[in-house]
Amino acid sequence: MLRVLIVDDEDPFRLAVEMALKLDGYAAKSYSSPEIAIDALKEESYDVMIVDFYMPGMNGIEFMLWMKEHGIDTPVIMLTAAGSETTAVEVMKAGAYEYFRKDQINTRHLASVIRSVHEKHRIARERLHIEQEQRRLHDREMELASLQMFQKTVNSLGQFVENGLASLARSMADKEVEMVGLVEKKLQDRVKGVFQELNQGIEFVAKGVKSMTDLSALVTSKIEGLKHSSGEEKYPTKESERTAV
Repeated sequence: MLRVLIVDDEDPFRLAVEMALKLDGYAAKSYSSPEIAIDALKEESYDVMIVDFYMPGMNGIEFMLWMKEHGIDTPVIMLTAAGSETTAVEVMKAGAYEYFRKDQINTRHLASVIRSVHEKHRIARERLHIEQEQRRLHDREMELASLQMFQKTVNSLGQFVENGLASLARSMADKEVEMVGLVEKKLQDRVKGVFQELNQGIEFVAKGVKSMTDLSALVTSKIEGLKHSSGEEKYPTKESERTAV
């Protein structure tokens, strides 16, 4: 059952529309001014609103602007006793879904318009949700690409440093043997101690590189997991959107 709010300062018309909609199966409620309706909207929500354009105090467009400021996106059908092309353009620019002169509609026609407006609004919200989801997935893909670039950089750097450290260690071993053979016996232990300290430094750097490559492996694992989960996420294609419409 659709909930319909009617805001119109012309009591006979407002009450007649409310009664007709109730008989048609709608949960209709009406108020004689936007100010009173605003108090009600703080406590209740509606599926469609029927709002008079000309009213004392706050007019229909000002009421719609208040709705936007307060995050109320309920679709509005705007009515007026006398309209013009300029008024129609102004109303539609303000965000109304439909615009009618009161003397050009009957309650049966209005009931049909309410259903149509509600459906258009539902489809528009679904499209917005799809677009937001597509943007979220695109942002996620960009993050994954950045992680992949980081992982490749770390792997390349780690491989380069590991190769360099291995080559340095071999060279240090050869130099140690050479240096020990060149110095007096009483200095050999000192030379060996110096090379031992250098080797410890190399081992320390190697452990740091190992930690870095381990982190890279973890990142790679996370990337694969995220890619897999992204592949499982589905959202409507353009073809399915056209079918829905």
